[in-house]
Amino acid sequence: MIYSFGDLSTDVDGSVITNTVTGRQYLRFDSFNLTYAETLLAVDSGGIYSGWSIADSGINDDFINAAFGQQGENPCSTGADYALENCGTLSGWQDGAFGASYVGNLDYYAYLSTVGRTGPGGTNPIGITEFAASGRVSEYEAWSSIANLDSNFSPRPINLLLYREASDIEVPEPASVLLLTFALFGLTVRKIRQPQ
Repeated sequence: MIYSFGDLSTDVDGSVITNTVTGRQYLRFDSFNLTYAETLLAVDSGGIYSGWSIADSGINDDFINAAFGQQGENPCSTGADYALENCGTLSGWQDGAFGASYVGNLDYYAYLSTVGRTGPGGTNPIGITEFAASGRVSEYEAWSSIANLDSNFSPRPINLLLYREASDIEVPEPASVLLLTFALFGLTVRKIRQPQ
């Protein structure tokens, strides 16, 4: 089943959510179960998610904008960074559409918060975004610490949102396609030239 909300589309049998305007891809909320430290290793060169990056506040804003089909300002950017802030409601939302995480009627992802690192005490470097079963989307820019994120690791974790740009997505090398075309052409010409 394919779900589309705003500019975001995902196949529940796959592992990515795609921004159909920019081509940016995000891993579904339930596509992996890793702690913060394990996620850092996974996105490192040679890791299982090499080529992917951990979302920060800006990428979070882009994701929310895309979910509402908006380009530009995050609908919940009103300055209430230290509390759960309502961003709006997605029409037709299905619980778990972007991946089931945390609890049955609330799906979350975490991201590296610019506000949490620079705000009072700088002790809350993790922000979260919540998708409720009702379709309500909320964000908490300065949610908590890395330790608290990891304490929500089991049995259904709140994972860090991973993304990669369209330019980083590997596609088949044109030279190999061209080589195959020449080989098929050569076989066809050879077949035509053979006397009967």
